[in-house]
Amino acid sequence: MGSLAVIVLTKAANLRILHALTACISLAILALNLEWLQYFLGLSLLGHILFSLRHNDDSYLFLACFASVIFIVLLGGQILWSWPGVLTVSVVTILYLGQLLALNHIPETVP
Repeated sequence: MGSLAVIVLTKAANLRILHALTACISLAILALNLEWLQYFLGLSLLGHILFSLRHNDDSYLFLACFASVIFIVLLGGQILWSWPGVLTVSVVTILYLGQLLALNHIPETVP
């Protein structure tokens, strides 16, 4: 649901494609329970970091890096301690909530 809202509200076409790709990978991980798709989710997170670097968006860069660190911890937990693989999809909510907050942020104007 959050992915659809972000895709509809985002004006940048390449960010729409990136969010759609992330949503498709996340849904495939949840539906098919294929563990090797998590590496594509990691590449998708790298795409979010590169997008935020290209557009000099510091807040989105922080959120993308934060989500990537959590993803690495969860993926390591899955590999080393057999944590459930679907936990890695939870990092996508950080990206969606951060993007929705950035889209709804209206800067205050000084009269």
